[in-house]
Amino acid sequence: MVNLKELFSDVCLDVRGIRLLRSEDAIRFVRICRDENVPILGIDGFRLFDGKRIQPFQEHSSDYSDQPEESHDLAEAFLLERMDKDLWFEMYPDVPLSEL
Repeated sequence: MVNLKELFSDVCLDVRGIRLLRSEDAIRFVRICRDENVPILGIDGFRLFDGKRIQPFQEHSSDYSDQPEESHDLAEAFLLERMDKDLWFEMYPDVPLSEL
């Protein structure tokens, strides 16, 4: 299995323990999870301020825990809709990142 934590270490922003990805990297994350048969449980969207402060946005977050079979398509569509919003995303795959 691919090591997602290592694979995304160069594009991931860690803000107080929250690992964030830009839209295009989050989409790549979803696609790799699809290839590895790892459902996406959810996504949380954040706005970044001064490179070190974040604000969560509930309207840019989504839960797929009850739709594991469709989670990849739903997550990718969700992220594509927000490409121009200057958001960062925390991803929740159905296994701990340390196991991937």
